[in-house]
Amino acid sequence: MHDVAVAAHDLGKRYRIGAARGRDRSLQTEPPNNLGWVSRSLRAGLLAALPFRPKARQDFWALRNVSFEAERGRVMGIIGRNGSGKSTLLKILSRITYPSEGAAVVHGRVGSLLEIGTGFHPELTGRENVFLSGTILGMRRSEVERRFEEIVEFAGVGRFIDTPVKHFSSGMYLRLAFAVASHLRAEVLMIDEVLAVGDAAFQRKCMDRMNQIAADGRTMFFVSHNLSAVARLCRRCLVLEEGRVAALGSVEEGLRAYNELLKARPDQPVSDAGAGLAIHDLRVIHDGEVLRGSDPIELTFEVVVNHRYWLISLFVGISTPEGSHVAIESTGSDQYPELLEPGRYRVRMTVPPLWLRPQGYSAWVKIIAHPQRGKTKRFFSEWIDLVVAGDISCDVNSDRLLAPPATWVISPSASAQCPAAAITPDRREDHGEA
Repeated sequence: MHDVAVAAHDLGKRYRIGAARGRDRSLQTEPPNNLGWVSRSLRAGLLAALPFRPKARQDFWALRNVSFEAERGRVMGIIGRNGSGKSTLLKILSRITYPSEGAAVVHGRVGSLLEIGTGFHPELTGRENVFLSGTILGMRRSEVERRFEEIVEFAGVGRFIDTPVKHFSSGMYLRLAFAVASHLRAEVLMIDEVLAVGDAAFQRKCMDRMNQIAADGRTMFFVSHNLSAVARLCRRCLVLEEGRVAALGSVEEGLRAYNELLKARPDQPVSDAGAGLAIHDLRVIHDGEVLRGSDPIELTFEVVVNHRYWLISLFVGISTPEGSHVAIESTGSDQYPELLEPGRYRVRMTVPPLWLRPQGYSAWVKIIAHPQRGKTKRFFSEWIDLVVAGDISCDVNSDRLLAPPATWVISPSASAQCPAAAITPDRREDHGEA
């Protein structure tokens, strides 16, 4: 049994939102003895003349009743919608802000990558910013000196390290900032959305570095909307929904629970019969008993239009259990103008074989409708299961999403460095060749 590195007990964080309600100020309660009173009186008079009143301050709980334990040397993923409390939780664990209720116990030194570039100053050189940022992030000067060459090599900015960072490209700036933060020697590391910036090569380098951190046996909390990265990096997962714990367990259980939340509560309400538009009877159609990777994917559904619209766009998507979109197809009233008129329409969509890896997926429909007047409206269908069965002869593993059949051609090379003898008779005989 591993030791507990971080333990949270009924954590809660409350914020006050809305306008402040100060005490009443008038000639009867406060004499006009300074210009400040005059300006406040004028402001109060102007506000009183407006047709609206500032809202009273209200309590908003960004976190409530959050409890969990993280074992030493484990990587815990934290996922959830925007505004679910992920960053607030990391700020509390990093001691940047204090909880309004409950307590969190953290054993060991804490390092935080909550914002790339913390402590960087544009007028200072890259070298100076390495020391400045490292100190702000909790490293001693001697530690920065010992790891300076490693940081610069990781960032790949050695030629420009004595140049003010205001002359750096955005990519160079990000690489140096991440290099400093990721070389913290902390027992507990908080990482918040560092993969959301940079190009694909930079993101791969970030992932490799975080894999190394995890392999070193340090405890890490990883917040990201990149669910594939969460699945690869983490073993346990905490799902937050509206500031509360929605699920806590293995990463597979967490991703499954998060996917169910997305199905149950999309960004907009699922359409119903009383709305201006509704989506019914979404189904997948296939000839055989099961859908295979080599089959075309055919979906059908019904659209009920209750009001006339100026423009309608249809989107049909297929998503992985982690929430990543495999394919999204779209069409609209520019091709099918009859959709603009009230009525019931049966929609049938077919895509060629996608050669998806055998597993479960989800299919869904989204419709964006633009009325003549008023706001654009979005309507969603229920998500349905789409299961791809295995009929693909090649090796299928969890590291890839597509599994098309490949054709291999192996022949002797004409190059002198690769003589024909490189393919031995035994190997040819194993493949059944003459």
